[in-house]
Amino acid sequence: MADSLDPYIPVETNASPDSADVATAPATEEPALDEEVWSPRAPGDTAPALARLLGLPRATTEPNYSLLDRRIEGGLVIEEFSFDAEPGEEVSGILAKPDGATERLPAVLCLHGVNQGRKTVMGPEYTYDTRLNWLRGWGRELASQGFVTMGITQRTFGKRPGELSEQGKLELLYGRTLMGAFAWEAMASLDQLAARDDVDPQRIGLMGYGLGGIVGFYTAALDDRVKALVTVCGGVGSLDIFARWANPDYHDVSYYLPGILDQFDHPEIAASLAPRAYLLLTRDGDDGMPLEGVRRIEWESGAAWMERAVPNRLAVSVRPGAHNFTADDMDEAINWFNQWLVEVSPEAFTEADPTAPLSPDAED
Repeated sequence: MADSLDPYIPVETNASPDSADVATAPATEEPALDEEVWSPRAPGDTAPALARLLGLPRATTEPNYSLLDRRIEGGLVIEEFSFDAEPGEEVSGILAKPDGATERLPAVLCLHGVNQGRKTVMGPEYTYDTRLNWLRGWGRELASQGFVTMGITQRTFGKRPGELSEQGKLELLYGRTLMGAFAWEAMASLDQLAARDDVDPQRIGLMGYGLGGIVGFYTAALDDRVKALVTVCGGVGSLDIFARWANPDYHDVSYYLPGILDQFDHPEIAASLAPRAYLLLTRDGDDGMPLEGVRRIEWESGAAWMERAVPNRLAVSVRPGAHNFTADDMDEAINWFNQWLVEVSPEAFTEADPTAPLSPDAED
């Protein structure tokens, strides 16, 4: 895929039908698991409706996990791997964990933004790219803090086939969505993490920037293995406000789920995450998520955490500026994961009694 100086808007292609770059239709295999068999892991009414909007389930296959390389770098074990998320779709990734760890560790799935890939997230150099306004190596930095972290290259990025806009349009012709494909691969990645003998499956988090943020948001709404979520400038807020006030060309086609506002908006989806932990990081000038919509998450969704007597498991942090991802965001994320994946017992995330007094871990 061609690089763009804009970290969020994809580059359109001008390939003609006779060119070698003509779009390839996505796989059309029928899902091996229909809706009567497969269902989202997350409880409540929102998840099944969201799964249908995303076009899930998709076709399944044996994951065929392959370990491609294993080495020690900077006090971390680095593993490069691949697996099949669905027929014809090989996912490549990098995993990092502290060298010498002997017990199961908390884990975080790390999802990149547009025009990035697994090496952006899991590369050895933790630095801020001043040209593109994002952090590099943040997944590996998180591993250095005591977590098992996994970064994958999402569909259409890196050396994976297809172009974002083309594939998003073609998916719609088959009654599916590219956002659903992203979420399906994220859940397959959670399968890989949860099955590892060095990961505590009850202490799994997810973090995403830009496109990875909205993918992570929907994934967590479908899969309750995600106990703590962090999104950074991820387009989470209110789709209704975005549709009426913002530029629809800002986001790529994968952002738009046909009919979603007939069902619910982001605040209702966010509320379904309670009593799990959600940190939303954004800017007051991010054109992809107007601040008025972000405030709806606080005002409308926050009631779900209040009802469960755990109000501090939802946090919204707004800094001045435009869409970006900095070390300050990473510091907040590390503190969040330490608080909710390390310091709190996994039993704290069972459904809380709305009438119970505040528990010690819920006090500010």
